Amino acid sequence: MTPGQEQLLKKISFGSTHQLIKYVRHLLDSSLTISVHPDVDLTGPTLFCANHFTRIETFLIPSFFYQKLNIKVRSLADAGLFQPKLKEYLESLGTISTKDVNRDTIILSDLIKGKNSWLIYPEGGMLKNKKVTISGKQFIIHDAKGSHPMPTGSAVLALKCELEKQACHHAQKEGDVETVTVFKKKYGVKENEVFSYAGTQIVPVTINYFPMRTGKNIFTQMAGSILEIKSETFLEELEVEGNLLVKAHMHIHLDAPISIEKQIHTARAALNIDGHTKSDHDALIEYSRHKLTTLVMDKVYKNTLVNFDHIFALALENYPTDTLRLSHLRAVIFLSVKEILCLKVHKTHGMLHRDFFKLLIDEPYEMFDTVLTLACEQQILIALDDGSYRIDKEALANEHTITTIRLKNTLRVALNEVALFGDLKSLLTQTLKRSMHEVGKGVFNAIFEQDLRRFDYSYQHYYSIIQSKPKEVGRPFVLYNPHFDVGIVMSHGYKSAPKEMEGLAQFIHSLGVNVYAIRMEGHGTVPEDLKGSSYIHWIDSFNRGFAAMRLISHRLYLCGFSAGGVLALIAAASKQHKVDGLICINTAIKFDDMRFNYFLPTMGVISNWLSHIKTKIEYIQDPPENPDVNYSEHHIRSIMELKKLIDFAYPLLKNITTKTLIIQGDKDPVVNPKGADLIYDKIKSESKKKVIIEAKEHVILSAKYYEEIFEAVREFIK
Repeated sequence: MTPGQEQLLKKISFGSTHQLIKYVRHLLDSSLTISVHPDVDLTGPTLFCANHFTRIETFLIPSFFYQKLNIKVRSLADAGLFQPKLKEYLESLGTISTKDVNRDTIILSDLIKGKNSWLIYPEGGMLKNKKVTISGKQFIIHDAKGSHPMPTGSAVLALKCELEKQACHHAQKEGDVETVTVFKKKYGVKENEVFSYAGTQIVPVTINYFPMRTGKNIFTQMAGSILEIKSETFLEELEVEGNLLVKAHMHIHLDAPISIEKQIHTARAALNIDGHTKSDHDALIEYSRHKLTTLVMDKVYKNTLVNFDHIFALALENYPTDTLRLSHLRAVIFLSVKEILCLKVHKTHGMLHRDFFKLLIDEPYEMFDTVLTLACEQQILIALDDGSYRIDKEALANEHTITTIRLKNTLRVALNEVALFGDLKSLLTQTLKRSMHEVGKGVFNAIFEQDLRRFDYSYQHYYSIIQSKPKEVGRPFVLYNPHFDVGIVMSHGYKSAPKEMEGLAQFIHSLGVNVYAIRMEGHGTVPEDLKGSSYIHWIDSFNRGFAAMRLISHRLYLCGFSAGGVLALIAAASKQHKVDGLICINTAIKFDDMRFNYFLPTMGVISNWLSHIKTKIEYIQDPPENPDVNYSEHHIRSIMELKKLIDFAYPLLKNITTKTLIIQGDKDPVVNPKGADLIYDKIKSESKKKVIIEAKEHVILSAKYYEEIFEAVREFIK
């Protein structure tokens, strides 16, 4: 613990609740997002109805509504929270106890006068297990009290609020002064005060967290070492909710408002009631309360963000066998995410939209690695000696207790959260029925189709009559035979395009090898496209090809020319399992000092300096050896990215142990031929070979040199 944290904890231990809340808000500030349906009008009296999973929501949601939406919201809180120090803070927020005898009148008074909006949790309390089912047309809550229909208190409040206002309006029209006077006295409406004429509305609110992890944190340290708290329930909340604050993303969604006026109008028509007596109100409320509660909670639950943990847990629950291989699990999750996104039915967490191919590239991937660790810690997955895992489905099904389930079976909580989405279970089940070969082919097709779409978009976006080459020059391509079980991922060089690799690709395919020729981001279109791409984008381009080929290849090779050779080196060094072979051709690992290490970076500095006098050098003319494929100019920034790529690759060379073939032209005018020696000396491969070709050109992937290159590659792959 840092000195600053220790000082904070001491302040907290002395009862500085305000300091704690301020610190908690700081923790969440960068990881909190709020979305609001365009139909939401926050100017009228509003009853917000939200799902309730954590204690911290009681303190934070009203605060965030004020900070982010500029509205004051009061809320109810568990009576047990109203202890001396905390009571003062809660009351300063306008929070009242669930056991306050005047709570309904206070809430109705605020809503009727339009003074404050209110936040209510219709589930009746914290639902730590997130277990909600459906019986008939009602939601059923499963909590510490057992299984019972969703409480209707929030619906009753909203209906009563609107009915009371309607009765008062009616009395005013009829000149019934006595009724109006009683109404105003009951709800504290002063003589000169006008109550809200706006219709009462309920806004459904969905609170999402991801990821949910267990483990010690600053709050559990405070409880154990400073405050010496022993309460099991309190410690559980500190561990779970402390980690949500420190490690999770919190998303709050406000859905389209529900007009209570319209609900009452429907009820009046159904019951043929036009009056405003107490018995009329009771009948209307009884008719509407369950329907309204179901309508509200349907909106709350349908906006649950489907996240990675949901899909992981569903895969385990519906896995057709008791053991699994992680490669198959990863592929199933990848395809399931793709299909869920294509459905466009469920709201999905933003993490499912970002670089999801990285799940398959045989490198550490935090979303998968942390939930795998969680499943192993909670004994849902048991590692076996052969590298597979056994699924303990009884452990996964164990509900434990309301107090302990979040700590002992976190994945069960995730499953309960999406149990209402039957189509997700069906989708996972269908995907899990597919063989490893079918799943692998599905992944391959999905990634290649995505790569083609990326290229088509860039080609169209940057299209130039003068500069654009035919689409077949820049489009990534595959050479695939379903009978081949060997694969290779290959990349062209800087300023070039996949067409550069075509001759070598066709030859390698003739040897019985499937080929994926990737397109480096920003290449194969026009030079302007390079301006927005970075060396990380180029690495990702290669890794997408790797992800596509890994699952359909019994053996997998990597190959690259020039800068593509650098990408192949990085991939070979970074994978958790060794690939079967690496081919580097005229790899751009070392350049002439004057041309690359001094002159080009200096051009970047000059360009920045010239920008201050409204003159800027962005592009450098560089006539290529192969003008039908290569760009004839490049952006200065992209040259800097090339240098970053090389700097990134250099320290990784020592991690390469795979069988390697290095091909180098002896008089390469672009990359320093000594780079081949550098690679050969730095890598740790037991089997490595260097082939020197007499060539004055850099681009030796041409018919002139095919015989020598093909023979070296044939021998290497054979």
